Amino acid sequence: MNLTFGQRPGWYSGTYPSLGRVSAGAPRRVTRTVGLVRSGPAPFAVLLDDLQQGNVTATYTWRLFVGVTPRAATVQGSDMLLGLTDNRSVTLLLRVLPGSSPVASLRLNGNFVEIVSRGVAAQFRVLLMVLPTSTSARPVTTLNAGTQEIGVTP
Repeated sequence: MNLTFGQRPGWYSGTYPSLGRVSAGAPRRVTRTVGLVRSGPAPFAVLLDDLQQGNVTATYTWRLFVGVTPRAATVQGSDMLLGLTDNRSVTLLLRVLPGSSPVASLRLNGNFVEIVSRGVAAQFRVLLMVLPTSTSARPVTTLNAGTQEIGVTP
């Protein structure tokens, strides 16, 4: 089946979505790469997003919906620790990795984590890892600038 997005039915209502108009400020280039490592003692995900609005400086905001309101949020350098409670208490580590654009702010805004950067283009390199507690040892992360290889040692 080869349908455009506008022809695909909404799973919740059976209606076709209205795409509206695309604004003049729509990004010119957006690339997302996601890696999930499930083996080892601490599974983790790495998200790599590249964005470019145009040829002028713009503000870029990367957002992650965390689903529940965290009971605690702590920013330490390029790390954010989110205390989450559903049926168990865990801590989500969100780390802005080397190779990211300079970060203007890293904050919790309601149920969203926001990373803000300003430039002609933005690169967001983010590690997500669940830790048993907020005092658990954090992983060591490295970036090989030549090969763009990210290393994570739990």
